[in-house]
Amino acid sequence: MESSVALPGCLLAATLLSLVVLGAESTRTRRESDGDEDRGQRRWRLAETVAVAVAFGFVGLVGILVWNALLISVARGVAGADSTLQRTVVLQVSNGLGTVTGAVLYLHYAERGWEYFDLRRPTRLDVGYGLAGLVVIGGTFVAVDAAMRVFGIEGAAHGTSDLLAEAANPALLTGVFVVTSVLVIGPGEELLYRNVVQKSLYDEFSRPVSVVLASVVFAAVHFSAYADGTPLQVLTSLTVVFALSLTLGAVYERTDNVLVPAAVHGLFNASQFALIAASETDVLAAVLLP
Repeated sequence: MESSVALPGCLLAATLLSLVVLGAESTRTRRESDGDEDRGQRRWRLAETVAVAVAFGFVGLVGILVWNALLISVARGVAGADSTLQRTVVLQVSNGLGTVTGAVLYLHYAERGWEYFDLRRPTRLDVGYGLAGLVVIGGTFVAVDAAMRVFGIEGAAHGTSDLLAEAANPALLTGVFVVTSVLVIGPGEELLYRNVVQKSLYDEFSRPVSVVLASVVFAAVHFSAYADGTPLQVLTSLTVVFALSLTLGAVYERTDNVLVPAAVHGLFNASQFALIAASETDVLAAVLLP
């Protein structure tokens, strides 16, 4: 599906799902309100907070597309011939630059300083949460994969499967995916979707609700990666992404240190690529977090 169709579709899906949770949260906060604040103003503030979070989630996606177009032009001008390896490196780097760009633009929009980014050396407790997150996200993946097999449900193939199939040197390409997952994809996506999208929701929502809303946005922006599948396959894959994102959101919520979910995200992706290379099958690629 072309990005011109996928982007509005993703935005609509994220908005509708977010509004469902928004309604539940609005009901709860109305019950807890002391009556001093106008309910209409409260609802408007809640809606505005969700809208900003969703918008910047998709700003990151647009940023990826822009950086990808720019870097492809540069790469072709320098290297000349196009190759699967070249496209992969450009795509991975664009992903990191696009999400970081979205995060930085949020700082400008919200008039916040660099200290808004929760970047600090992880403590022993942070490491513990990170290890627990890896166990949970891995267990969730295995459990969901097993359930899908039992019920005969297939997820949509991730776009990276095609790149691996086209590669002249799959081992080298897998190495690129592994390295960039840890150093680029994990840090970039977590900075935007956890440290910006999720954290910005803390202003008006409880932390658990913020984790859920941010995970809805995170799953929605991955729509284009699975868009070649059937509607059921796409829905299945995005549901898995949503479930895995809940773990990443919970790890960030517990640590308030974006480096921890970034490490969990990157290592999980890297392990998936390593398994694909070892087994020479694309089955696991159906639910990769790009």
